[in-house]
Amino acid sequence: MKVAIVTIYDFFNHGNRLQNYALEQTIIKMGHEVTTLAVSPKKIYSLVMPLANIVPFVPVVERMKNSKKHTKKFLHNVKIGCFSTKKLERKAKNFDAFVVGSDQVWNPKYMANKKISFLEFAEKEKCVAYAPSFGVEKLIEKFEDTFKNGLNHISHLSVRENEGAKIIENLCGEQAPVVLDPTMLLTKEEWEKFAQPVKNKPEKYVLTYFLAPKKEYKQKVEEIAQKFGLKVVNINKSFDKFFKTNPSEFVDLISSAELVCTNSFHGHAMSIALEKPFVSFMPFKSTKSRIATLLKMTGLEDRNFKTLEDENLFKLDFSAVKEKVSAEREKSLKFLTDAFAQVEKEVAHD
Repeated sequence: MKVAIVTIYDFFNHGNRLQNYALEQTIIKMGHEVTTLAVSPKKIYSLVMPLANIVPFVPVVERMKNSKKHTKKFLHNVKIGCFSTKKLERKAKNFDAFVVGSDQVWNPKYMANKKISFLEFAEKEKCVAYAPSFGVEKLIEKFEDTFKNGLNHISHLSVRENEGAKIIENLCGEQAPVVLDPTMLLTKEEWEKFAQPVKNKPEKYVLTYFLAPKKEYKQKVEEIAQKFGLKVVNINKSFDKFFKTNPSEFVDLISSAELVCTNSFHGHAMSIALEKPFVSFMPFKSTKSRIATLLKMTGLEDRNFKTLEDENLFKLDFSAVKEKVSAEREKSLKFLTDAFAQVEKEVAHD
């Protein structure tokens, strides 16, 4: 089948690019042709790229340019831009199935066009949702009707976190399965093959990947680095030496680190996928559900920075974690396989 992934793109956020790549690779391995239809999120820094020729050496612009170049190299037939509903209606004729996901495609703050986010430009029977996130634990009342109508347009629903499943059940009365983020559908070996070695990185270092970091996070990282004689690589600090790395280099930085400190969902997910010891700095309440779901699923709730003892920072036996991830991966792949099989029947019937 010809499958279109509909997702938001964010050239600053490495996790966003990696989930897109991983979902493409997963569907390709299932034997389908894949195209990504990437839609701009409603974020102010999505407007930064037009400034690239005016202020090309600003670190954030360089990082986004590197990520955009990387996307063109590694993703298949990516169409970058904000597609109008009419354009997508025309394109819909070229595809047998549509997958919305993953990332926060259902976060009310990022939805530029609800008809796109809920695949309303395509026939319901062709619509699949794989591991999308609402990004919030509860919808405010004014969004409920919009989301209920949109969710009811998708034949095969799944989500990335437990709270998202509750939202769907409350709005639609349907029990959507909680599946793995696409980054965890690929194996450690596949990610290591994808990684691009970073030159001149420290021999031993702690990697930080923080979104909206707090002062106490910095203090904790400095304490760890000083106590264990590690350098600190701050991937999201604009004037850090490695700030401008692309997604493949980001994977290498995680893989080569002694320890990862993060409050990002994909910081957690990639650390687990690469079997790297990490410290969880749980973020603010409105976005913690997807991280809490992941930590509970893998049995790693004890990795919180407020409770984890220093002697256990680098001690993380991944044998039990791998078994749990493997079981969840099997269930997640079955959801996609079954969804595509049902879509294929519908397409053949038409």
